[in-house]
Amino acid sequence: CILQSMKRENQQFENVKFYSYYILGALFGNANTGEYFNTFEFILFFSYQIAVHFASVFAIVIVSSAASRESRKTAMCVHKLLNVTEDENLKVKLTQFSMQLQHRKVKFTACGMFVLDRTLIFTVSSMECCYFCI
Repeated sequence: CILQSMKRENQQFENVKFYSYYILGALFGNANTGEYFNTFEFILFFSYQIAVHFASVFAIVIVSSAASRESRKTAMCVHKLLNVTEDENLKVKLTQFSMQLQHRKVKFTACGMFVLDRTLIFTVSSMECCYFCI
């Protein structure tokens, strides 16, 4: 499941590069838009494709960032529960859970290669800029 997700993200990035290449070609007059499209329709179509691919990447990044943020809030809620509970067995379990939440930060990664958080958007954007400069 994780490998499929990573493969899909990589495919999204490749599609964005491919579509951006065609848009730049059409803007500078080097692209053959064919007999069915004028330049505006050509650019509009590929811009839409880029937006769709970026939206899927943003959705994954936003959801994983929100889940990581919620895990930090959960640790505080468990501490509050520890103050009001009277059952000793429950206190032991809550203490263990609290320690796990504090010492093991929740992070979503793509097979341990990179973290799926908001910094990924900046990294991909800078990678795309470098790719077009080269």
